[in-house]
Amino acid sequence: MSDPSASAPLPTETPPPWMNSLMTVALRTPGIRSAIGKRIALITFTGRRSGATYTTPITYMREGDTVTMLTKRFRTWWRNFENEPAVGLVLAGRTVTGVATATVGSDEVIDEVCSFLEYNSQDAKAYNIPIEEGIVDRDAIRTILPDLVLIEVELATT
Repeated sequence: MSDPSASAPLPTETPPPWMNSLMTVALRTPGIRSAIGKRIALITFTGRRSGATYTTPITYMREGDTVTMLTKRFRTWWRNFENEPAVGLVLAGRTVTGVATATVGSDEVIDEVCSFLEYNSQDAKAYNIPIEEGIVDRDAIRTILPDLVLIEVELATT
């Protein structure tokens, strides 16, 4: 598609804490949730060192019993998933549980990253990844792949 060296660097901004708090409340409010929660989940996990419970909003893609999320490596919250802990998710108002794994970007997950960004095209823009006619630029993804973390949650069967 394009010259990967020409792609913009991975943005390093993070949402302000008040925005995550606002999104968390909104995603727990039925009338508002339906307007914004189609591709945004709440993930709840326990801090591996602190033992505290954290909840954060994040965009997601679901395929069967697998929920995929993407974050930037410089953010540290994903490290709580290195030992495959149990997590809670709120997906479209429904609470589910599962086991999370985190994979620091490597060629083995490039297909999943491409699928995720094609499904969540607004995230492709946030990661400075060109997307044309619904297809992301794989070469541009390769340049930032080491700075990405793919999180997959295998949902518990009910």
